Amino acid sequence: MIKLQTLIIEDELPAQQLLMELCNQIPELQIIGTASDGFDGLKQINAMKPDLIFLDIDMPRLTGIELVECLEVKPAIVFTTAYDQYAVKAFEENAVDYLLKPFSFERLNMAVERVLKRINEGSVRQEYAQTLKSASGDDYLERMVIKLGNRIHIMQVSDMDYAEANDDYIYIYSGEQRYLKQQTLQSLENNLDPNQFVRLHRSILGNVYAISKILSAGKDCYEVLLKSGRRVPVSRSGYKRLKTVLKL
Repeated sequence: MIKLQTLIIEDELPAQQLLMELCNQIPELQIIGTASDGFDGLKQINAMKPDLIFLDIDMPRLTGIELVECLEVKPAIVFTTAYDQYAVKAFEENAVDYLLKPFSFERLNMAVERVLKRINEGSVRQEYAQTLKSASGDDYLERMVIKLGNRIHIMQVSDMDYAEANDDYIYIYSGEQRYLKQQTLQSLENNLDPNQFVRLHRSILGNVYAISKILSAGKDCYEVLLKSGRRVPVSRSGYKRLKTVLKL
């Protein structure tokens, strides 16, 4: 029988203990540890290399979503939360399932069966994300996690001047700082407010609140001068999008 090495990350002790009791009734699970906040959970994941994590989302210091963004190698993830507004982001992080508290033993067992199926077949359940996207309202990203060596930097999205694509990575510019993050530009754009962040160029996503001036750079060519002093090129289609957002 497969025994999934399982880690529970939950900041509320009663919920943590209840989940542990339920998991102990499932023969395929072996609990190897618990954590009460995101930072501790991240350390334990890196140290223990679990097969499965049950992960709360709304936690102090580091949220469940931010924790997952820090993982280079991800175990199977089942999010457990009392709030349904995080569902789209959860499945964008390739979660196997999303359990809304309070959930029954039967619902938990169903989630474990989905984990086993994914492990056995290597399947990705993208249909959940598509279903949830069609039913969700606007829920834009407010913070992002950036790894700086062994350190974790949490930045307010509003502090980002612009992001620039670099294959499967993006450079994030904020003032004089530049950060590298493993994410595609399209993925980032999908999670940001389109009234604040505009695709200025095929490879550049800009924060309109960081723009000081729009400058002409030749016939049908433009660039923006940012408050930081940086200059960013703007394509013809990007200029049209910028004018629409700024109502020019």
